[in-house]
Amino acid sequence: MKGTLMALNAAVTDSKWSPNFSAGRPAGNPDKIVIHHWGADGQNHQTVVDFLCRTNGTSSAHYVASGGRVTQLVHDYDRAWHAGSLGNPHGIGIECRPEMSDADFATVAGLIRAIRAEWGDLPLHGHREYMNTACPGRWFDQLGRLDAAARSGAAPAPAPAAAPAAATGLAVDGWIGPDSVRAWQAAVGSPYRDGVISGQAAASKPHHARLASISYAGTGQSDLVKRVQGIVGVAQDGFLGPQTIAAIQRRLGVTADGWFGPDTATALQRRLNTGAF
Repeated sequence: MKGTLMALNAAVTDSKWSPNFSAGRPAGNPDKIVIHHWGADGQNHQTVVDFLCRTNGTSSAHYVASGGRVTQLVHDYDRAWHAGSLGNPHGIGIECRPEMSDADFATVAGLIRAIRAEWGDLPLHGHREYMNTACPGRWFDQLGRLDAAARSGAAPAPAPAAAPAAATGLAVDGWIGPDSVRAWQAAVGSPYRDGVISGQAAASKPHHARLASISYAGTGQSDLVKRVQGIVGVAQDGFLGPQTIAAIQRRLGVTADGWFGPDTATALQRRLNTGAF
């Protein structure tokens, strides 16, 4: 049993840990991967993650996957609540974007490869094999192709990100004002697009040199900051302190000094101009 292994696999881009799981694998190591979908088309990756991480929830998964993004919610060596009494004890559950685009397919295939690299040649199963459900929708008829793509490494290449239109691209001026914050909120899937980093602690103000659209109410309830913290892998307390800033800097490839200065601001604006964070 790999109960002490804490490292994330190579396919994972970010994590948000769900409280909805059962600790350990008393029946033995994982012996299957169970493919799910989110249900209706048009849902947002982060919304699905947040739902599966809700307090006192009754469902979860090990991973949520869509084109270019894999969020881990439950460690493989614990049991997520995704496939009932038949699937949970030995299954690793992946929640997949229902539209099943080429980018989604490639990302899920890469995740399966990474899981197999750790746990061995686990077969793929659909959720409907364990419970009375239509899940995993489009994915069920493609499990054979998905298995082959994961084995060969020849999954369809993700679609390239569209370049931002010149008229709407952010000015790379080294100041994170309302437009930059709105773009950041959009890039991480926040439902709020008010252009303000809210609820911050005044004690951290010296670290916020180039953050021009920020409120110091001290509640720590910034949806944007919590989502960013989940992506960069630090505690999701909602406060943009030096530890969070340093993690953002590492993601952006600039010096991780915990100070949101001009280099960090311009690097963030350039990243947001690609439509991503």
